[in-house]
Amino acid sequence: MDGRPGSLGRLLALRGRLGFESQPDLLAEVAEALRARGADAGLAWLEVAAALPPGDQVSFLSALRTARVPGLEARAYDLAIEPQVASRPGWRVRYLEGLAMGLDADYLLTGFRLLNRWESWETRAAPLLPDASGFVPEASLDVFAARLAPGLCLGTYLGILWRLCGALPGFGASLESIPWRSLTVEAAGRFSELLTTLWSDSVPVDVGRRRWRRARTMLPRLLGLLERVPPEHQARCIEWVHWLVASPNKAEPWSASEECVSAVLVLAERCRRPPFLPRSQLPQAVEPLLHHPEARVRERLLALPERVLRRFERCCVDENQGALVWQGISVMMEHASDLVLDAWGSNPELLARSAALVGTLRAADARALLVEFAQHPWVRENPFTAPEVDGATLARAFSSEGLENPFPRKARLAWTQARVLSPGQQARALQVAASELPRLRLQLLVRACWRWLRGTLTADTREPVVQHALRMAALLQDNRRPFRRFLARYFAGTSDPVRHHPLSRDWFLRHPRVDEALWLRGLTVRREVPGMGAVTLALEQEPLEALRLGTHVGSCLALNGLCDYSAVSAVLDANKRVLYARDSRGRVVARQLLAISRDETLVPFAVYPERVEAGLRDCFLDYDLAFADALGLPLSDGPEFPDVESLWAQSFWHDGAWDLGGREPQPSSSRGMDRPASNAGS
Repeated sequence: MDGRPGSLGRLLALRGRLGFESQPDLLAEVAEALRARGADAGLAWLEVAAALPPGDQVSFLSALRTARVPGLEARAYDLAIEPQVASRPGWRVRYLEGLAMGLDADYLLTGFRLLNRWESWETRAAPLLPDASGFVPEASLDVFAARLAPGLCLGTYLGILWRLCGALPGFGASLESIPWRSLTVEAAGRFSELLTTLWSDSVPVDVGRRRWRRARTMLPRLLGLLERVPPEHQARCIEWVHWLVASPNKAEPWSASEECVSAVLVLAERCRRPPFLPRSQLPQAVEPLLHHPEARVRERLLALPERVLRRFERCCVDENQGALVWQGISVMMEHASDLVLDAWGSNPELLARSAALVGTLRAADARALLVEFAQHPWVRENPFTAPEVDGATLARAFSSEGLENPFPRKARLAWTQARVLSPGQQARALQVAASELPRLRLQLLVRACWRWLRGTLTADTREPVVQHALRMAALLQDNRRPFRRFLARYFAGTSDPVRHHPLSRDWFLRHPRVDEALWLRGLTVRREVPGMGAVTLALEQEPLEALRLGTHVGSCLALNGLCDYSAVSAVLDANKRVLYARDSRGRVVARQLLAISRDETLVPFAVYPERVEAGLRDCFLDYDLAFADALGLPLSDGPEFPDVESLWAQSFWHDGAWDLGGREPQPSSSRGMDRPASNAGS
C-alpha cells in the first residue's frame, strides 16, 4: 500500500466481499496484485475479483498474474465473460491477453461464447487470438455449427472462422451471406474448409489480407454457382475452387489469376450435374493446365467437349490412380504440352493411363525420360507429312516398334498383298493415319516408360501382374530394397524365392509347430453365396498376384496407396499369406490377409472391401476357423494387436486382428504403427 488514506479504506471495504476465510490462497494473490500494480490499479482489480463468487476469486487473480498484462485497466474487464471462462483458467488468461492487445471485448465475448456453446473444451487449449477485432455473425455461425453437428469437430472450424472475422476486414459480413441451410452437410463442411485456407500462423498479416482480397471477389460467384447445382454436386463444386485456387499443389494459395479463377468456375459449372460424378480426381488432373502460363492451354481445355471430360474423369475416380495421373500430367505439361492437349481431345483414356504411368516414375526420372522421348523422330516431326513418305514403309516400321498400325484396314490389306495404292488412296491413308498421331506418340511414351521401369530385369511387361509389380517397385518408399531384390530373383527364375530365403527358413525353424506345407498351400473352400453364386476361397500361390491384394479392393495397400509397403510385406514374409475369394469367372471379389503371430496364433485381418456382403464375410470366418483347426493353432479373436513379426520385409502396417466379437481392445503401443523389421532384408 502507498499509505494514502483512501487506499486502506477501499481495501477494508473489500474485506467482507473477498472470501479470505474460505480461500487460504487468496491473501497471497491479493498481496501480489497490490505489489505488482500499485494501490489504485491493484484495488481496481480486487474490486473486479470481489464481484465474483468466492470460489472464482483466487483463479481470477491467478489468471491476472499469469497473463502479465501490467498496463491493462480493470474497467476493461467485462464480467459477462465469466460464464465462458470461470471453469477454464487458460481461457480467462487468453481473454485478459486479448484485452491487453486492444481487441474489442464484444468480439472476444462472442467468440468465446460460440466456442463454448458448440465444443467441449475441457481438455482443449485456449483459443488463439488474431491481431484485430471485427464483426462476428454469431447467428450465422450458430446455423453453420448446427448444420455440421454432430459428428464433426467444430472447434477447429469455429475457432479459425472467428479469428478470420477479426483478422480480415469484411470477413464477418461475407460469412453472414453464406446460406448454410441450403447447403448439404458435406458441402457446408467443404465450404468451411475452403475458408480456413485463408488462415495460418505462418502467413504474415499482409499476405493473408492479400489472399482475402482475391477470395472476397470470388466467393459471391461461387455462392451463385451453388444455387444452380444439384445438392449432391455442391461439395464437388467447392472442391474445384479449394484444390485449384485455395490450396493448389504447385502455386501460391489464392494467387490464381482472374483468367484462371474464371476457368475454374466455368469447369466447375460444366461438371456440376450427372453424368459427371459427385467425386473424382478430375480437378487435380486439370490443375497443370489451368495454372499453365500460356492462355492458349486454358482455352483449349475449356473448349473440350463434355463427353471428353467425362471419359477422362472416369479414369480418375480412384484417389490413388488420380494422384498418379496428376503427377504425370504435371511433368508432361513441362515437356510435351502439345501432346497432352492433342491427346486429351482425341484419346482421353489413353492419355490418363499414360500419365498415370509417367506419374509412377520419380520426378527426376520422368523428366529425363520425357527429354529423351522428345528426341524420337516421330515425336520431333510428323512422320505422315515428311517428303516422299511411303505408307507401306511406315506401317512396317510401326509394327517393328510394337505399335498399333494407324493406317486404315484397306490400305494395310493392300500392302500385305503387295498391291500399290493410287496417289489418292495413299494420300487418304496418310490423312487417316495422321489423325492418330497423338495415339501413336502416347504408345511410344508408354513403351519408353516400361523400358525404364523394367531396367535390367527380364520381365514381360505385357503381363498385368508384372506391370503392377514394376510400378509398385518404383513407387515404394519403405520395403523398396528387399522388394527389388525379390523381383531380381523372381524374374531370374529362382524357385520360390520367399520360401527359400534364409530369413524364411529361420522363421520355420523357430516355429516347428507350424506345418510349413499346409501353411503355404492352405485350404480350398467353395460356397454358394446369395446374390453372388459360387465363390472359391484359397490362398494365392502366385506372389505377383498376391501383391495386388490392395489394388483389387481399393484399400490403402493398393498401388500408390498410403500403406502400399504392407502389400509387399504380405508377399515377402513367410509368416503372412493372402486369401482371395473369387467368383465363378475367377475375379477377386474380396480378400483377407492372414498371419501367424510370434506366439503362434493364426491372425486374421479384416476382410476387404469393407462393405463386403455378409454372406461372403461369413465364408471368410468359416475358412479362418477351419484353417486354424487344420494347423492346430488358436485363432486370434480381435480386437487386439498380436505381435506379428517382419521377416524379409522391413515395415508392416498392423491395423489389428479382425474383430470376431471378442473383448474390447486394450491400449497398445503397436496399434496403428509400423512394426520394425526383425532383420534387415538381404
